[in-house]
Amino acid sequence: MLARTLAAATLVAALYAGGAQANITFTLGNHPQPDEANILVETAETGTSLDHGEVDHTGSAVTFDSLTGQTLTQQAQGQADIFCASNCTNNGGNQSSQLNSIEMTAGLSANNLPTAWRDAILNLDFGTGTALISVIDNFGAPFSYVLGPGQNFLTMEASGGEFITDIKVTNDILADPFGFNSFKQPRVSGLCELGVTGCQPVTVPAPAIGHGLFAAMCIGTVLLSQRVRLFRRRDDDSAAA
Repeated sequence: MLARTLAAATLVAALYAGGAQANITFTLGNHPQPDEANILVETAETGTSLDHGEVDHTGSAVTFDSLTGQTLTQQAQGQADIFCASNCTNNGGNQSSQLNSIEMTAGLSANNLPTAWRDAILNLDFGTGTALISVIDNFGAPFSYVLGPGQNFLTMEASGGEFITDIKVTNDILADPFGFNSFKQPRVSGLCELGVTGCQPVTVPAPAIGHGLFAAMCIGTVLLSQRVRLFRRRDDDSAAA
C-alpha cells in the first residue's frame, strides 16, 4: 500500500495546489462521529514505515511512518495499535520504550483514487511531554497538548470544504522529555475520494452486529428446542415404564 499512499499524496498536491486555507478544529478528548471507522491492520508488520493499514474493510489505504528513524511495530490483527520496536525513547519506568513521533497518511481507495477524511481521532497512550500535531492543509498554527499517564485522546475535524489527508505527531518542546507508549487505535470518519469536483463519500461497511445477534438468537432457539424435546422424550419414557 506504500506506493498507493505516495501516489495519493502526489495527486492531492496537484489537485489542491494554491487552494483555500484549511479549517481544522482540534478538540481534546474522544468525540466520534456517527460514521467513525477503525483503521484496521490484517498483517503483523515491523519497519520505519507500516503500509498495511486500511479504513474499516473499504480498501482505502492508510500508512504510518516514523519521522525520527524509529522502527515501528504492529502485531495485533484488527485495530491499529503501534509500538516502538527499536531506537526507542527511554523516559524511565514503564515509559522505557516509547515512540517519539508518528505520521498517519491517507492513501488510495479501492478505485485507485486519493482519499481524505473529515475527522480523525488519535490516542497517544501513556505519554509524557507536549505533543505537536500538524495537519496537512492546515496553514494556521499547529496544535499542541500536554500528555499524561493513560489515554490522551485528540479529535480533529475539518470544515469549510476542507479535508484531512496527513497528520504528524512530534515533540513540541525539544528540550523536554517526550514520548508515548503506543499510537493506539486511531479512527477516522467522513472517508471520501478526492477529485477535481470535490470529495465523494466512500461507503464504510456497517458492523455485522445485528446479523451476529440474529444468528446467536437462532442458535439459542434451536438448542432450547432440542432440550425441550429431550425432556419430553424422557417424561414419555418414564410414563411408559
